[in-house]
Amino acid sequence: LRKTIYQQGETDVDDLGERPVVSFMTKDSAARKAHVKVGHVLLNVNGTDVGTPREANKAIKAIKSNNQTPFHLTLWVPDFPIMFFEGMHMVKYDERTGLAPLKPTDWKPKYVVIGGVIGYHWQMKMYRSHKEYDTAVMETFNHVPISVKVKDFGIHSTCRLNLPEVRKINYKTYDGTETWYYIAMKSPLNNCIKISSKNTDDLKKMTDGIKEVLRTYHQLGTDYELNQAERHQY
Repeated sequence: LRKTIYQQGETDVDDLGERPVVSFMTKDSAARKAHVKVGHVLLNVNGTDVGTPREANKAIKAIKSNNQTPFHLTLWVPDFPIMFFEGMHMVKYDERTGLAPLKPTDWKPKYVVIGGVIGYHWQMKMYRSHKEYDTAVMETFNHVPISVKVKDFGIHSTCRLNLPEVRKINYKTYDGTETWYYIAMKSPLNNCIKISSKNTDDLKKMTDGIKEVLRTYHQLGTDYELNQAERHQY
């Protein structure tokens, strides 16, 4: 856990011991629908305390094999953000200009993750798909080299001067004109990282995540402290 955002409070990490931590969930999982989030720490399954991932898996498998669903999970919720944003977007990061590409085919689809359990809170990682992100998480927790491609950017440096503003561009299509929205961020090497979507709400979620990263980074630096959080029943 010290390789993740949890390194911000090493004493608390020691107190957690080997407790199971939610590292990722499938898109339509019952846990996600019950508002379980990445970084939540599993303490109890149907009244049985679990101290390790093996104990948690054993308890859950026993419940499922006996068709005892739904079941109750007790989780500890850290009092600081773990995942600031995740979602599939179109990106462009190999140009110095902040202008959008002239053709929609010049964008590349990437699964964008800000924060998460295998990155620092100020990191933006880009994977080719959600599945490959899940693979990276599993490989990291199994202490094996990551086999998937990933692009890594530091938000604390790419947004060091100003927050990205949402811009728009119109692309010609067979049916007429299609409007895309995008943000642009400068890297320390002066390359421009551009992220686009056809939906402004998706980009707003990302910019809100970026703002939260900058707020925590500049106000607290990298010295997050784990505050006492209440237990949540799901």
